[in-house]
Amino acid sequence: MTPGTVREALESCREVADIEAEQRRDSQYVADRLRDLYLSLEKDDRSEADTTIAEWLISDDEKKRFDALGLIAEMKIVAARPALELLERRLSSDPAPGARFEMAKAKRVIDDLDSIGNS
Repeated sequence: MTPGTVREALESCREVADIEAEQRRDSQYVADRLRDLYLSLEKDDRSEADTTIAEWLISDDEKKRFDALGLIAEMKIVAARPALELLERRLSSDPAPGARFEMAKAKRVIDDLDSIGNS
């Protein structure tokens, strides 16, 4: 893929899958589609995908952050660690009811990624 194409593919996949997930009433559909796309990428394209997914973590869109956290955790995207730390700091002062749960998930993902480096 060419530069920018990976980003466009991920964004498009996520948007379409989100609509289809609601129609299907399948909460796992977006995660499945994103994982399938990620796994289909060539090694060189995964770097751009990793950057895009890490950027989703700092989005104001809670669904986008949720999808990013899941994909980072499942695919063990170590390059997303700085964005995870930023998200964790941001959520620590967020008064929204779900912020503490999202922060806890971000901490778990960070811990999981750290354990990869210590294995």
